[in-house]
Amino acid sequence: MLGQDFRLKGVPGQRALALVWIFFCPLLFFLAPAWAQAVKAQEGQPQAKPELTSAALEEPSGQVSPPRTIVMLGDSLTAGGQWQALDQEATIINEGITGDGYAQILARLDQTISAKPDLVFLQVGINDLGHVREISQIIDGHRAIWEKLKSALPNVRIIVCSLTPINERMHKRSKPGVNQLIRNINKLLAAKAAEEELDFIDLYTPLTGPDQGLLKSLTFDGLHLTKAGHQIWLNQLLTYLSRYRDGPGELSQTASSDKES
Repeated sequence: MLGQDFRLKGVPGQRALALVWIFFCPLLFFLAPAWAQAVKAQEGQPQAKPELTSAALEEPSGQVSPPRTIVMLGDSLTAGGQWQALDQEATIINEGITGDGYAQILARLDQTISAKPDLVFLQVGINDLGHVREISQIIDGHRAIWEKLKSALPNVRIIVCSLTPINERMHKRSKPGVNQLIRNINKLLAAKAAEEELDFIDLYTPLTGPDQGLLKSLTFDGLHLTKAGHQIWLNQLLTYLSRYRDGPGELSQTASSDKES
């Protein structure tokens, strides 16, 4: 018989292959249409959206990351401030040193650079008033500081703060008309900062009274600020920072509100 011959003559591997073929061929015949229908249905389904990458989750353009390190750079006026209230999550470094002018700050600027700040608030010039022949020297001194900072830290944001007013009656060493001189410096400083695309904050106007001098209630010696005076300064910086965090819009402020006396 044929089946008997198959069993007698076929080797075990061939017999197994024949059995698999006899069993699965009918099964494939019945399953093929169903498999084809499933593939067709799958093709009509919308593809799953790919997961967002870290790049896709970055802050949208126009937003800026909060600063990690802020340096307050200046003289005794800066040294006397309590600046941690600017940002509780940032590292605030007070580099205000009594008696410093632009030359002293420029000489110690490597200390600021080594901190790798995101923001630098610079306020200097009062101590230079009695040492320069031309007010342009104060402007040039500022520019030298800006240029060194930008060269070493290309991504740093430099915020130039105006000189503050003096109460001429209380500060006996000040020369008559010193506040007019300060206002002239502030206007030149604001214009030069705008040319360099740096932000400028006017501290002069909010600290003055009707005579365009430093309010008596905001100073204890006619030059240095009381806690109330520093709070006004702090408020100006907080206003700037709130605008800074909203995006790189029109951040710059000018001293155009200064009035001629």
